[in-house]
Formats: sequence, C-alpha cells, structure tokens
Amino acid sequence: MKWRLKFLWMKARPLATFLMLVAVPFLPVVPWVLAAGPDPVPMPVREPAAQLISIPDPIPEGAAELETLRGPSPPLDPRAVRKAARSWELRSIDGGEWKLLMTNRFAVRGDIRTDDLRAVGAFAERYLDAVHERLKGDLTDLRLSIRVFGNDEEFLHWASCHEVEADGWFYDRRGAEIAILFGPGTDVAMFCGRLMRGVTLEYADRVLDYKGPPHVADSVAAWFADHDVFKDRVEPRRPRGDVGGLFRIAEPADIEAAWRSWTGSTLTRRSQEPPEAKAGP
Repeated sequence: MKWRLKFLWMKARPLATFLMLVAVPFLPVVPWVLAAGPDPVPMPVREPAAQLISIPDPIPEGAAELETLRGPSPPLDPRAVRKAARSWELRSIDGGEWKLLMTNRFAVRGDIRTDDLRAVGAFAERYLDAVHERLKGDLTDLRLSIRVFGNDEEFLHWASCHEVEADGWFYDRRGAEIAILFGPGTDVAMFCGRLMRGVTLEYADRVLDYKGPPHVADSVAAWFADHDVFKDRVEPRRPRGDVGGLFRIAEPADIEAAWRSWTGSTLTRRSQEPPEAKAGP
C-alpha cells in the first residue's frame, strides 16, 4: 500500500509543481479580488451646528415692546459671542438644569441652553457699555444680576412671587435683578429690547443710586431699548440731549422739569445729517 501511494505521488508531483509556478504571480491579486464588493455607501451629510440663540438670517423685524418701538437687531453675531465668552466661568447650580454664568460684570442664571445663556451675557455686556457711555458712573467692582427663564409658567410663577404682573420681563428693585423670559417662541428682537431696558434700570439703581421718580428711569430705559446697531456700536435710534444729567439732579421737581425738556429734545445723528450740515466753514 505504501509503495502504491509513493508511486502515485511521484506521478502527481510534476503537475503540482507546475500549478504552483503558474499560480504564484497571481497571488497578490487575490486579496483585491476578495475585497471587491458593492459600491461604498456615501457618507451622510452633517447638518450645520445650531447657531447661538437661534438667530435667523436676516434678522426679522420685531418689536422692542408692544408699543411703537422698532425691534433692534442683536448687538453681536454668534462668532462674536463665542469669542467674548471664552474666559467666562460656567457652572451648574445644585446639579440641576439651572446654570450660573459669570461674565466680566454680570452673574447670569438660567435654565436655557448653554449657548443661549452665553449670548444673553454677551448682549448684556454690550448693552452695559452703551449705557455707561451716556450715563457715566463708576463700574469698579460691579456685578449685576440677570435671571433667564426658558419656561413661561416658571417665569410667571416667579413674577407672582414678587407681586409683579410681568409680560416677558421685569426688574426686581428689591432684589436688584433682571428677570426675563427666553422661551421657544420668544422673538429675538423683542428680547433684545427688553434686556436693554432691564440693564438700564439696574444700572440706574446699582451704579447711579437713582432715587428719583420711577417713570423717569422707565422712560430713559425705553429710549435705550429702541436702538440700532452700527458696526458693533449700540446707539439709540432717536438721539437726544445729555441723558446723564437727569440722574445727577437731586430734587425731584427739578428732575421732572429736566426730564420734560429732555423728552422734547431731538438731535440729528451725524450719519443722518444732510451733506451741507457736515461741511465745515
């Protein structure tokens, strides 16, 4: 039996050697053939990341309030907000949905998206600069407070606890804090106007220690809220005289007279002056 197997192997050996010599050049091709298959499935296209505070482009016209005021544009775009918020501290409050954002001059608490909270802080910082430019005052060691609600019911409950009938925002003078709503249906332009009003009232209270008639401060805050944005500068849409002088008057009667005079004054913004008014002598 062994002899027969050895004989068969001697006969088949030349054929096996021939087949190996023929097949060796084609061995590198085998992995490519085995790897061939159906056409690869194209990679899904990623959706662009959501922008801060969901700012639409272009900004729709809204209303700074339900009066005759025009809705202002946000003072910063999403890229500028991210740049401004790089060094700000953000932490959770008691491990819940509420977060605390510490900007340069504001403590912003809120239960909204983190990017939205940063946008609120950046907007408030820009509005504070615009108010300080016209009202003056000492900003040393200043820390103003803002509380942002993402839920209508929670905001209304907070307002009820403070015995306030609020429509989207209010300034709590006893607690020295702006309470403002930024829910899913909030108009961005209306939000910007409300935030500017709150920053103005808190500034008059905390920085200027204003004790005069409340309606004067409310009037000035509404004037600031009706603003335009020119090359990252926030400017009231209706220029008037020295508004800071109203808060430096001690006597209430004198404040009333100065306020009436101020509300009746109207200046022409330099960019709106006719060509002949701009030319020098």
